[in-house]
Amino acid sequence: LCSFSQSTYQYGPSFKIKIPNHMKEMSGLNAEAVMEYGNIYRGIYLIVISEDKEQMIDGLKEYGFYDNYKSPLNNFSDFMVELYSDEEAMGVMKNMQKEKFFAGDYASEIVFFESVIYDEVSGSNIDVFYSLTFVAGDKNFYQILSWIGKEDKYKYKSDLRDIAKSFREL
Repeated sequence: LCSFSQSTYQYGPSFKIKIPNHMKEMSGLNAEAVMEYGNIYRGIYLIVISEDKEQMIDGLKEYGFYDNYKSPLNNFSDFMVELYSDEEAMGVMKNMQKEKFFAGDYASEIVFFESVIYDEVSGSNIDVFYSLTFVAGDKNFYQILSWIGKEDKYKYKSDLRDIAKSFREL
């Protein structure tokens, strides 16, 4: 059970997810996100990115990244983790831990990891804990990305897991 009060938010006809009431709708966290929430005082943030499943699979096949012996979810999640690692978009991923689960009826995978990112505003490095969830829906792949300061990892890790598990494609 979540340690926070929460509300269910729906994104059009596509999906719904339970978000802690202390997080408010934001913008500017990620240009590709279809949903962005955060709490600047607690330093916790969440975005949801939606990708057309058929187009993504076609693209992975076209560029030789699709393995027919893996599920579409595993192909997508492996590719995205490799892409994020190569680009260091979230710094260097350390202490990676993966868990499989179902978000409603859909196979999902959550990846927890730590990283250090450079904050251009303060000019210093920040230790960050990430929760990156991949969901293979009927028509779309979804990424649910949450992050907090590493010092709050143990305080919020189960909550981040519960948020991801609350995701439902409609």
